[in-house]
Amino acid sequence: MKKLLFCIAVMSLTTFVFAGSGFAGFGPKFGLNIANVRGDSIPDEYESKMAFNFGVFTTYNINDFIGVQPELMFTMKGSKAEGEIMGESYTSKLNLNYIEIPILAKLTIPLGSVRPYVVAGPEFAFNMTATVSSEYAGQDTTVDIEDASVVDFGMMFGGGVAFELGPGFLSLEAKYDMGFLPIADEEEDAYNAYNNCLSINLGYAFGR
Repeated sequence: MKKLLFCIAVMSLTTFVFAGSGFAGFGPKFGLNIANVRGDSIPDEYESKMAFNFGVFTTYNINDFIGVQPELMFTMKGSKAEGEIMGESYTSKLNLNYIEIPILAKLTIPLGSVRPYVVAGPEFAFNMTATVSSEYAGQDTTVDIEDASVVDFGMMFGGGVAFELGPGFLSLEAKYDMGFLPIADEEEDAYNAYNNCLSINLGYAFGR
């Protein structure tokens, strides 16, 4: 709960900082994550897993082309592995759930009712849960990663297109997020690696 309240406070502060710019919109967004982890300590059989994200975003325009887009998102990351051991199939998943705050610079090409755009900027994430779940020979187990890093930091970039619809704009976008901090505090930990995530989102911003 403390982490969530802190994230909301950071989002509110960001909104206040950019309040002098022109408010352009606010609304919800949700989408699909294609998440994976990178690092020398990750076994070769680990691959991307599908997960979800949802949250809210707002946009402030500095002028007709340049703006800032802060977001407050719940996002699910990690990785998975599948294979066989002694003739029995197994599935192992690394499950990392974060409250994430991207603060993105936004470049928009205003074309009337259609607005293509690109975004790029830092993202700050706070780990809520970190587990490894496994299924083998009909048995399910889940283990907490006790030394999971509380904070992640990375860069996010991507683009999309917004379409005028009703009192606001419907947007479809894709963003790639590369984490710079290890997901575990101990360097020798088997899951000491870094987040990679491709997100595909649908959002709606109420505003001009």
